[in-house]
Amino acid sequence: MSRCSTHTKPDEAMKTVFLLSFFLGWSQCLLAQKDKLWRSDVRQELANYDQVITFHDKKKRFATVKIIDKAGVLRNEANFKDEMKHGYEQFFYPDGGLYWKSDYRDNVQNGIFMVYYPDGSLKRKEKYRNGFRKEGYCYDSLGNTTAYYPFKTQPEFKDGLYSLQRYFRDKWPSSLRGNLAGWTFLEMNLIIGTDSLARVGSLKAEDFEHRKALASAVKTMPKWTPGTFDGQVSETNYRVSLVLTPEGLYLTELMNSRRGIAPPNSPNGSNRHYSPR
Repeated sequence: MSRCSTHTKPDEAMKTVFLLSFFLGWSQCLLAQKDKLWRSDVRQELANYDQVITFHDKKKRFATVKIIDKAGVLRNEANFKDEMKHGYEQFFYPDGGLYWKSDYRDNVQNGIFMVYYPDGSLKRKEKYRNGFRKEGYCYDSLGNTTAYYPFKTQPEFKDGLYSLQRYFRDKWPSSLRGNLAGWTFLEMNLIIGTDSLARVGSLKAEDFEHRKALASAVKTMPKWTPGTFDGQVSETNYRVSLVLTPEGLYLTELMNSRRGIAPPNSPNGSNRHYSPR
């Protein structure tokens, strides 16, 4: 009685491997071509730089944004998912050398953050988890460890947020107080200069009187402690969000922390870095 063999002959085995490799490569090629058809670039030429947005899918959920200066040098490259930073971001020196690189997950730093000197030597290394720094080291140009300092700091109003809220309350015109049927949201972007003075970058309010009151309050605002960037005092944008209620004027972040909930119909606070549609 003959015994059946389950072993494949060498030439048949090679043929099977070849066919599998061929079909695998062919399918990958088709997928790559399909993905390529979905990709699209949008280029915006602005006054000081050009912005190139590359979408990686039909629904435009995933994108890479590049900032290119007028000399043609890539200065910034970041990846996004649903208009939030997701993946790596890189910033470059004017000569094209890498300045810093960081990883993000859903708009929050998550992973390794590296900063380099112009000659390419390591200046800083930090490790983040869900937006919180777990480790941080700074180095001089020779590679020696130096005292740690934050890469970026926000401007600070004298005595903190409650003092800033009190300042706006004191400056708010009596004609705009009381007799309120609901809540009114006021937003502005302040520019805190290296001279510690605050200037209005933009205002968002329902009517002219509210905008006038906000601008007037900024004009007489006391000096701030300016923000820093990579150890140097830097002009910094600072967002102020206020809500006018029948009970008074509040910074929304203080109201949220006090009540534990967001105000009704509050504006969406997510940062949009590009306009995908």
